[in-house]
Amino acid sequence: MQMEIKSYWPLNKNETLVFSSLFVISLLIVSSVRWFRLENPYAVTVSANTSVFIQEKKSIEQFAKQLQELGLVRNTKSFVWTAKLEGFRQVQAGHYVLKRGNYKVGDMISKPGLGHQDPIRLTILPGQSIEKLILEISDSFRFSEQEFSDFVHSEIKLAELGLTPENVISRLTPETYSMFWTYSPKQVIQETQSLAMKTIESKEGSIPQNLSSDEVLTLASIVQWEAGNDEEKPMIAGLYLNRLRKKWPLQADPTVNFALGERRRLTYADYQINHPYNTYKYRGLPPGPITNPDVKSIDAVLNPVVHRYMYMVATPEGKHDFSITYEEHQQKSARWVKWLRQQYRIKKMNEAK
Repeated sequence: MQMEIKSYWPLNKNETLVFSSLFVISLLIVSSVRWFRLENPYAVTVSANTSVFIQEKKSIEQFAKQLQELGLVRNTKSFVWTAKLEGFRQVQAGHYVLKRGNYKVGDMISKPGLGHQDPIRLTILPGQSIEKLILEISDSFRFSEQEFSDFVHSEIKLAELGLTPENVISRLTPETYSMFWTYSPKQVIQETQSLAMKTIESKEGSIPQNLSSDEVLTLASIVQWEAGNDEEKPMIAGLYLNRLRKKWPLQADPTVNFALGERRRLTYADYQINHPYNTYKYRGLPPGPITNPDVKSIDAVLNPVVHRYMYMVATPEGKHDFSITYEEHQQKSARWVKWLRQQYRIKKMNEAK
């Protein structure tokens, strides 16, 4: 007896056509989904310019969660899948700006994935204390306030830059800089110091009285504190240079304020303080700068007005009145004192009303 064996393969033409069609459709669906994920122009939506800060190198999964928390990505799984397909499995530390608009995953991930940071803008104001500078500068970078403070007070670390804790403040030159958020304290000071040194080096060979770079910046810091406006700075610098040349005490009130640790009107007792920065008691420049001078103050020392003035007194307009002789200076000082007393009486009368 013969057994009939039925074969289910190969399929007939109709069945083959059905299976082929299903395979093609499945392939098209998978390809479409893949293409859509890669080319979806709305994968990341940024409603307003957004700064993204990445503290340390992190995985794509961690970065996707960060973007989700910022409200920029909804489907983190799709974002991660697409980013990996684009060849990115992690992002680099840094500051990245996402401008308003819609992004494909590949377009959005390329900058942080490759570490192509967007710079930050740091504005340093003149005439600041080292404590305020530490606070304001560290607030703009990845490093902490304590890390920056430790650096500017470290003799060993500053020695690598040819600086000391006493003179580093004069290298934090006021200006608006373009830097990277991941800069170290050393890199920040290198940038700000460069501007001060370029200003001095531009005058190399004709610096008044052969002052050293440190001495130029120390005198510029006094001019910075003393001057009420930029126009007066070359006049004030010229007066202090006259006193240095004649070996007179500078008698600069700002140095006494620095010694006292506060800015206020000085009393007779204040001038008696025994402190190396008291230029009424000690001749010559103080041991170091008292604040961070701007480029105009530095330039004023390098290009002072040549005159014979040896004295100056503040005026009610916030400027200075200059004198050659002590007698003339006393007369102008008396007018200034009279005006101050008058203002004090007016203030008292107003408070009594």
